[in-house]
Amino acid sequence: MRVDNIRKLIAIFILLSFGIITIIIVIRSNKTKGKDYVFFPEGQSELHLIQTDGKKEIFELYAKRHYPDRLGRYHLSGNVNIKIFGKADGRDILIKGESGIYEKDLSIVTIHNSEVRIEDLKIDSKEMVYTSEGFIKSYSPAKFEHKYGMGEVESFIYDLTKKTISALNFKGNFKREENFQVSTKKITFSYNENSVLMEGNSWIKGEKFYLNSQKLYIVFSEGKIILFKGIGNSEIIYYGKGEGKKIPEIFEREGEKVLKCDNFEVERDGDEFIARFESKIEIKFPAKRNGETGSGGADLAKIIYEKEKGVREIEAEGNVFFIDTDQKFKGEKVYAKRAEELEEWELIKAEGKVEFHGDVSFECGNFSKNKNIFSLQNERPYVMRDK
Repeated sequence: MRVDNIRKLIAIFILLSFGIITIIIVIRSNKTKGKDYVFFPEGQSELHLIQTDGKKEIFELYAKRHYPDRLGRYHLSGNVNIKIFGKADGRDILIKGESGIYEKDLSIVTIHNSEVRIEDLKIDSKEMVYTSEGFIKSYSPAKFEHKYGMGEVESFIYDLTKKTISALNFKGNFKREENFQVSTKKITFSYNENSVLMEGNSWIKGEKFYLNSQKLYIVFSEGKIILFKGIGNSEIIYYGKGEGKKIPEIFEREGEKVLKCDNFEVERDGDEFIARFESKIEIKFPAKRNGETGSGGADLAKIIYEKEKGVREIEAEGNVFFIDTDQKFKGEKVYAKRAEELEEWELIKAEGKVEFHGDVSFECGNFSKNKNIFSLQNERPYVMRDK
C-alpha cells in the first residue's frame, strides 16, 4: 500500500508540474503576442566584425553585446557602430545607434535610434536599414544637418553606388550666400555632381524673393551656386527694392515684380550671371504711376548680369512687348545693353515691325544702332538721325 501511495503522489506531482509549466508558457505567449520575444542567454559577448576585399577594409560592425533570439535573428545592443569605408566620394560613412538586428550573412542590418555621419553631414532617424547591396534606408521621419543647411523628411534612401540621397517631403533651409527656406515633395542630393534636384511643387524663399517650379535643379561649387534651373510652370516673385546696383529702374520701385515662364536657367561664371527664360514669358511690375501695373513678355529672353555692375545686357525675341505708364514697345526681337561707364541704356537692335510710343513715338521696320537711328537715354528715346 505504501508503495502505491508513493507512486500516486509522484504521478500527481508530475501532473501538477506539467500543468504549472503549461500555464507559464501560455501566459508568456499571451504577453508577447504581436511582439518580438527575445531570449537573453547567459554569456552575451562583444561583437567586432571586419570585412575586406582582400586588400583593404570595406565594412566594420561593432556592438558591446550580441545574441540570438528564439526566431533565429541576431540582436545588437550598446554602442552599435557600422563603418562603410570610402563609399562617400572617398569618405567613410558611420552609422551609430543604441540597438539593432542583423542577418547572419550581414545582408541586412537594422539600427534603432540611429545616426548617419559623413564628415559635415548628419542624419538622425528612429530606424535605419543598411543592405549589402549598397543602400541605407529609413522609412521613418529623419532630420538632416549640414554646414550648408538643415531640414526634415518623411523618409530617405542613400544609394552608396550612385552616391545620391533621395528623400520625400523635404522642408528646411539652405545656407549659402544668404539663407533660403525650401520645400519640395522629393529632393535628391548627388555627391558626384555636387547638386540638388527638387521635384513636385518645389519652392524656395529668400529675403527678397520667392521662386517655385515643378522641378528645381541646383549645382554648387565651393559653397556657391553656379547653375540654377527651373523646369515647368516657373514663377519668380521679387518683392524687395533694388538698391546700390545698376538694375532696370522697375526693380527700384516698391511692390512685387512677378516673372512667369515655363523654364529658366541661371548660370554663373565668376561674378557674371547669365539668365535665360523660355516659353510664355510674362512680367508684371508696379508702373510709374501709382496704382497701375506694367507688363512685358516674350517667347525667349536672355539677361547678362554682373554682381557689382548690375544688368549689362538684355536680349528678347518672339512677340516682345513692354508696357509702362507712358511707354509702349513692341517688336519681334530686341537687344539692348548698358553703356560701360554710363547710366543710360542703348537700344542696339530691333527686328520685325517695331512700335514705340513714349516721349517720341514711331513705327518702322528693322533698325540697329549701326544705322545710327536712335538710342535710349534715361529710358527715353531720342532720334539721332531719321531714316
